[in-house]
Amino acid sequence: SGCGGHGRNARLAALVALVALCAPAAALERPVQDFEFGLDGWGSNDNEKTAGRRALSSVDLTDQSHSGFAAMQFRTTSARGWAVAQGRIDGARWQAEGVDALAFWAKSNVPLTLRVIIARYSDPPRAFFADVGLEAGVWTPVELRLQDLASRDGNPLNLGELTALQFGYEGDVPEAEVLIDDIRALSPIEDALGTQPIACKEAWGLTHPEPFEVLPTGQT
Repeated sequence: SGCGGHGRNARLAALVALVALCAPAAALERPVQDFEFGLDGWGSNDNEKTAGRRALSSVDLTDQSHSGFAAMQFRTTSARGWAVAQGRIDGARWQAEGVDALAFWAKSNVPLTLRVIIARYSDPPRAFFADVGLEAGVWTPVELRLQDLASRDGNPLNLGELTALQFGYEGDVPEAEVLIDDIRALSPIEDALGTQPIACKEAWGLTHPEPFEVLPTGQT
């Protein structure tokens, strides 16, 4: 009957909504920097060079964002050298939170290879990196597993001792403008249902063996 169809449709819609709500996430995302409130300490390594030396890079805010209202703009001049945009991270906190990957969005005005570095520069220095290819004019999502980063000196990665995140170039520095936005640290969810609401646990049969009743056709 019409009433029966309406009842089945309502139950189906509720089931679909609940399944969508309770679908396990692949990872827990922890915001690192979205630049909505400024650069917040991010700058160029040129800020630390001796006065009078030609600057290879600059860091500014731009409204050409991936999301929200702002992103970081990293400009470089063609040269040989080392040029990075850099900010602070709390490696000890990341380690305690189980962070195992870094994600961000990047856009370049020319095709290039961007080096991503997680490091510390106290004695002894440590640096781990990966190279990311970017096309021109396209926002590109990047996700890097920390265990896959190359070690500059052969030492194993100890996240707890790292304090800096950098984007840039070592050696050949291109004439380029790169935008960075929505930097996140990712932690794996070993048991996504462990933190789900009780309705989700019921939906997946964790509190009742048969959480959904299938009604015969025509019943409301």
